[in-house]
Amino acid sequence: MLRNASGYLLIMIIFSLNSGCSARAPSDEEAARLVKDYYLFFYSGKQVEVKIIQRGEFIKENQCYPIEFIIIPSGQQSFIKTFYFFMNKDNKVEMREFKSG
Repeated sequence: MLRNASGYLLIMIIFSLNSGCSARAPSDEEAARLVKDYYLFFYSGKQVEVKIIQRGEFIKENQCYPIEFIIIPSGQQSFIKTFYFFMNKDNKVEMREFKSG
């Protein structure tokens, strides 16, 4: 009985490590920083404020996490935008505007 339990535990640990490496969700701070950096280009270096409205479930087909933000540009109308976060080949979090890139 103990032998089966330890084998089961080993399989669960391996599965957890494997799935965690390929599908890590960004922290709130990391996601907000990536979105702010993205908008620095579009607003000629002016900062924008961003707030996370909602985090979506991992989309297995596209290997990404959708996160919905409210974007608040200085002196302009705020708007809502969803970005998709994924792990690149170097195991770093990246962001894109569309589910698949």
